[in-house]
Amino acid sequence: MPGNMYRPAFAGLLILVILVVVQAAAQPPLTTRIIDRIPRTPQEVAEAHDKSDLVCTMLPEGVPLVQNSFAQRDPYTVDVRRAGQLVRENLLVDWGRWPVIDYGTLMTADDRNELPFFTSGVILDVIDNTYISLQARVQRVGGQGEPYLYPVPVACAGEYGKLDTATEFATLQQVAVSNVHGLGLFLKPGQPRHPQALRTLVISIKGARLVPSKDPKSVETTPTLELLFLRLRAAPVRPGENPAAGVRLYAFGTTEGLTRLVSFAPYATPAKAEDCTICSTIRITEYALAGQLPSARAARNVRVRTAKEFTIPQLNAYTRQVGLPGEALDNLTEILDAIIDGAVR
Repeated sequence: MPGNMYRPAFAGLLILVILVVVQAAAQPPLTTRIIDRIPRTPQEVAEAHDKSDLVCTMLPEGVPLVQNSFAQRDPYTVDVRRAGQLVRENLLVDWGRWPVIDYGTLMTADDRNELPFFTSGVILDVIDNTYISLQARVQRVGGQGEPYLYPVPVACAGEYGKLDTATEFATLQQVAVSNVHGLGLFLKPGQPRHPQALRTLVISIKGARLVPSKDPKSVETTPTLELLFLRLRAAPVRPGENPAAGVRLYAFGTTEGLTRLVSFAPYATPAKAEDCTICSTIRITEYALAGQLPSARAARNVRVRTAKEFTIPQLNAYTRQVGLPGEALDNLTEILDAIIDGAVR
């Protein structure tokens, strides 16, 4: 993942595993991960990232690049309260996955010349011809259930020009994806846990960037870590229309050390690295297997395709303007919806 999405965590962060137990007449039970406070300093995000076990799932070669329908099904075993008693029942959850952002890579001529002689061709094939597609898994319980987000992000490796199936993850890509962690679905303290509310996913992305140096041979890096927010909204569907047609996904991310929030441009399958939502010019910084296999990288620079950009103080001012209590990140879902609807300028 790119080197400019940054590092944090904190004492007040509440990440809870919850089992929602409801009456039969209400929404079906859901098991998920909830976060009710967004980390907002580098230290807080670093701590939350390191504590999270919701590591991005890497999908294998050959799976469809996109599965934007509720055609997949998983069984769950849950406890449901019936007539005052907890009973264990089997639950079927339908799901699909939608791409939200992608990551491409470039490399300078000088850095290409520094690659190992025997493996440079393989390394450049990965850098020049493949990208990482970060995706959201959208679920619903039963054929008429309301869609909601799964708390674990998903990723495929894609090949430019190949639109049907995923390719194999290279080792360097595996390292990058393993540094993408779900922190949970954001709900305000005390907010009811139902599908319509479980639609704002918080993700941390850890990377590294090169520290500028006058010495071209110098390889000094600094860690980076930023937050990614995925927002699901469900549009009405006509009778007989595929329920997946109503799924709308929007992606946002912090930049510049958590000081800005950007709305990413609408997703489009990339034909080349420059088309990707985030494109990093990278340098290989570590090797394994006698100096032949890349094991770490850092970003020289990062270009982001954005639709809108805001400073956090701007968003805090909007929060006060509309009378919401607290800061912008205390009202994350309302702020993201306001950006989507064009209320924040």
